[in-house]
Amino acid sequence: RDMEIGGCPMKARQSIITLLRAANHDPEVFDNPDAFDISRKAVPHIGFGGGSHICIGAPLARIEASAALNKLFSRFPNLRLARPDEKPEKRTLPFFNGLQRLDVLI
Repeated sequence: RDMEIGGCPMKARQSIITLLRAANHDPEVFDNPDAFDISRKAVPHIGFGGGSHICIGAPLARIEASAALNKLFSRFPNLRLARPDEKPEKRTLPFFNGLQRLDVLI
């Protein structure tokens, strides 16, 4: 049936394409969503899905990331951005967000 989704009129049987690249980039939910900000306050992201569709590996991924970051920062306590005044270089893949590189000094 014809309907409206998020203020956009849709016709019956019209295709909708969703992109993972848009995940966590809603400016109504995330302050300055396109900026890399490691000190950003905790917000409900959808990187691992949610509800009955949550990624079964999400808890393990969080534990691994925490362990890796703790090890990195304990091994290199003076780790800092090489060029703190420059924006990090983003990857240009069509469906995924991320950084191409993040130069640091140890």
